[in-house]
Amino acid sequence: MYIEFHSVSPAVWKPEQMKTKQIEYLVFAAVLFLGILHVLSFGLCLQDDSYIGLRYSRNIAEGHGPVFNPGEHVEGYTNFLWIILSTVPFAAGIDPILFTRIIGVLSALFAAFSVSRLAGQISRSRKASAAAAFLFVSLPFAMAEAAMGLETLLFTALVLSGFARYFLEYAEPDRSGLGSGIFLALAALTRPEGLAVGFFLLIIDLMRLKLHGRTMEISRQMKSRWIVFGLSAIAHTSFRWFYYGDIVPNTFHAKVGGGISALSRGFSYLRKFTFDSLLLVISGVTGAAVLIRTCRDNRRFYAAVISLFLISYLVYVVYVGGDFKPTHRFFVLPSALFAVLAGSVFSFFVSRCKKRSVILLSFLILFVVAAQSFLLGERVREFARWRESVLPVHIAAGRWLGDEFPAGTLIATGNAGVVPFESNLPCIDMHGLCDRVIASRPVGEMGLGLPGHEKGDGLYVLSRHPDVILFMQSRFTDEPATEEDFGSSLFGISEYEMWNNPVFHSNYSLESVELEDSYFNFYLNSMQTGESVE
Repeated sequence: MYIEFHSVSPAVWKPEQMKTKQIEYLVFAAVLFLGILHVLSFGLCLQDDSYIGLRYSRNIAEGHGPVFNPGEHVEGYTNFLWIILSTVPFAAGIDPILFTRIIGVLSALFAAFSVSRLAGQISRSRKASAAAAFLFVSLPFAMAEAAMGLETLLFTALVLSGFARYFLEYAEPDRSGLGSGIFLALAALTRPEGLAVGFFLLIIDLMRLKLHGRTMEISRQMKSRWIVFGLSAIAHTSFRWFYYGDIVPNTFHAKVGGGISALSRGFSYLRKFTFDSLLLVISGVTGAAVLIRTCRDNRRFYAAVISLFLISYLVYVVYVGGDFKPTHRFFVLPSALFAVLAGSVFSFFVSRCKKRSVILLSFLILFVVAAQSFLLGERVREFARWRESVLPVHIAAGRWLGDEFPAGTLIATGNAGVVPFESNLPCIDMHGLCDRVIASRPVGEMGLGLPGHEKGDGLYVLSRHPDVILFMQSRFTDEPATEEDFGSSLFGISEYEMWNNPVFHSNYSLESVELEDSYFNFYLNSMQTGESVE
């Protein structure tokens, strides 16, 4: 929360001022508490990708390094700092799932605090801080991301903190740029998009130098900011190159591409988000317009920078083709900035209107905007309930594989999270996120399928002779699955290519095992040495 400290003598201090501040602090604490309740309301719904990260973290703690399979250097993650943070439970003997849920809640609180701080800084009002935080914690997709064990909220908090510190340093040129540089560097270590955030503000700095000239204070501030950011970026990129042999994560090759098809999917992703958060977007755009048109001080610059960044970021999300989850995870950061701008315009009208009716109307609009975001989040809640329902089955299957098969048993699966993590067996990721060969294979129809699930290579998978192969749609059934069940529910290139290869049918046999309330179906390699695959 943005707080201004003034030197006030006891003689002029008014009890009403203290009471007002206490009420404001209580309101903000209540908003944070609502955020905690909102996150916890989604239950235990950890995303499959979060288990991929936990597998990397466990391998680091066990001395294998940041790898999916020991000995295979593939960067199948995009959240380096989150991976490092998640090594703590394995090194300390803490339940990693409980730890993941705790840091998810803390990340949500950090993000809400960062939203409030940036809003207060832009509007110079504690009312804006509380309003912006309230709008943010009402977003189901943002709070669901915190519950699902991913780094989205931590990244959002670091970026917003970077902006807030950058604006503070802009207003006070004698300050060091070290603070903003550290936040931006941490954001870049958390998500690859953090590099783009840093480069965006670097361009703003270069434009400032061109327009206003160079002073000793500004030059010193910029040097400290970009030295710390640059050293961090160079160090991480160098590590990536020498350890993984690439300058981008393997997931980039597995997910990005598709040209016009991906753009079409990206626009569809943007349209769904806009519908689910229409009033928030309208309020944020209104806030930016009001601040830019009416303010003649630094607030105008702040609003212009955020607006330009929002446009750039939305273009980026459309370009990469969006995401398949209904949690709008790529739009959590833009949503936080829309909340900042919306909270700022709310306080703008409240502070300038003395009529009680107008103030009450402003509060009503605030609650309506929050209610629209919350009520249109049913798809998110359904997705979370589904994740919560299937998670125990996946955990049971993974543990059964780990108990029944010896160490070194190679499994192949399209869902490379829960089952591989719980089994602790080497694994082929059949969608290529954690497999360099599959991720590098050109696919002609990229952009038309499910993001992150478009690549595959059935012949390559068979050539590695996995001991167990799991098909995505037919792994768990109420009754033992049949060959016809598998043939009618194939998913992804790897499954189709394997199914249409006679070597697969001659070397693998269908097995079904009853686990709790469902049957676990998989294909078991019945050959001691596999035939060559052509």
